[in-house]
Amino acid sequence: MNLNTYIETFLSWPLAGRTAFVFFFVVFVLGLLAGKYILRLLSLIPFLLDKLFRGLYILIELPIDFLHRKQGGAFYDVEIVTVNIAEKVDSALIRWHTSWLRAKTPILLVFLVYLGVVLFTGVIPSLAGSASAPIAKGGELYLRLESRLIEQAKNQDWYTDPKEIVQDSLFMKIDNTHFLLKGQVKSIASPPVLQEGRPYLPVRDIVTALGGTVSWDNERQQAVIDLGQNTIRMATGSSEAFINDEEIFLADGQLPISIDTKMYIDLQAFSDMLGFHCYWFPKDGFLAVSSNIDHSFGPLTLQAVEEKLSPYYKSETALPTL
Repeated sequence: MNLNTYIETFLSWPLAGRTAFVFFFVVFVLGLLAGKYILRLLSLIPFLLDKLFRGLYILIELPIDFLHRKQGGAFYDVEIVTVNIAEKVDSALIRWHTSWLRAKTPILLVFLVYLGVVLFTGVIPSLAGSASAPIAKGGELYLRLESRLIEQAKNQDWYTDPKEIVQDSLFMKIDNTHFLLKGQVKSIASPPVLQEGRPYLPVRDIVTALGGTVSWDNERQQAVIDLGQNTIRMATGSSEAFINDEEIFLADGQLPISIDTKMYIDLQAFSDMLGFHCYWFPKDGFLAVSSNIDHSFGPLTLQAVEEKLSPYYKSETALPTL
């Protein structure tokens, strides 16, 4: 997989999964680059709390001490209780500050903050079902950040929008006569098939779809394919083929076959002979043909193809065949 496929795979995850990964990555990178300095900076939190508490204690102690001296022992017990509470809080803050500097408390706090951010930006919006819901504002903020990052990736040619990929390739599905060519749904007379687990393409239909022609040489008993700058001659069941009159030999598993009197060619053999780049996705039953070797089809591209073709899978409405 190239970077484009990795990005597509990431974007296909649920919102909660994406936010969890992104913020973990941010925390991890910050920890590597400046973790020690960040923790020392954050150690000011217990330090400042200690100073704040001491200030509050003085404000409380002064009037109690004044009343104690004016009214006698009536406020003695109140002062004792106040002193005990102050000592306990002061001791707790000192322990907190010490443990923070030993990197125990900050790790726990960072983890809690991390969970809170993921909850706010990913989990709650996912449960709300919409990033525009009032309770899902965190998700809306994250999606804005994500869209900016995606734009940067596009500008650097790291990522291509699936809609653009679909516009530049041919997609077919096994045993289905409808296919997607440059974003448009069309149909052919014979669908691609599986033979012994390998995808085979109907020669005439696929070549015609790609703008070529197929004729029959009766004298040599060979199909003649003209596509682009190449002329290919081959016969059903024969390992011998010719590309621009140069003889080549096909592997045993790639020989052209006949199904219902129509010639079919192995996907890999088609790719090798005609100079197209072919991709097979057995899990989804899709195959793709592209003139661009840089294309790498991720789950979002296949999802876009599925959305385009799925209405025609069992449709009785036939499009004009090629």
